[in-house]
Amino acid sequence: MCICVVTPLCPTQRSFFFDPKEIASMRALLPHHLAAKSTTFEVLTAWLWRSRTTSLEWPNPNQEVRLLFVVNSRFGHFRVNPPLPEGFYDNAFVSTVVVTTLEKLLDHPLGYSLELVKKAKYDINEEYVQSEVEGSFWSVSFLVSDLTKDRLTNVDFGWGKAMYSGASNAGLGESMLDVSYYVPYTNSKGE
Repeated sequence: MCICVVTPLCPTQRSFFFDPKEIASMRALLPHHLAAKSTTFEVLTAWLWRSRTTSLEWPNPNQEVRLLFVVNSRFGHFRVNPPLPEGFYDNAFVSTVVVTTLEKLLDHPLGYSLELVKKAKYDINEEYVQSEVEGSFWSVSFLVSDLTKDRLTNVDFGWGKAMYSGASNAGLGESMLDVSYYVPYTNSKGE
């Protein structure tokens, strides 16, 4: 799996590669009950959010730190009701925001941030979707988007199978939002 991080403060895109060994190392930092019942997305997102926040060295421990991610209604625990019609190929997701203080995020072990991510993900239900307030997106300082299941590498426009799919630029202009995309990656050895 590859994470491409696009940072408006430093507009150069960087890629970080995580294979199963690195993910297992992250899971080893967690209590067994959390490590065993958490998805790779949840573990990686909690770790990345905490690591990124640490690297920023913010001076105010009471500063709110926020994480936004989307939950796709096509996969996982949440499904829209009524179901999406057959042949619907547009976006079908809802965003959720996790908020804590800098001090709490950094003074607690990785399990704390993982539990926040899991709670935000599993609190989404029909009522949440219907009450989602527009504009919360822009009050967030870090956005994560999982593109590992987008299946765009299977699309053939007549030139053959795609070698890569994912975001090449966040396209957020002058916003103060940092964005990380999770994209699948296969190296030259087929790994």
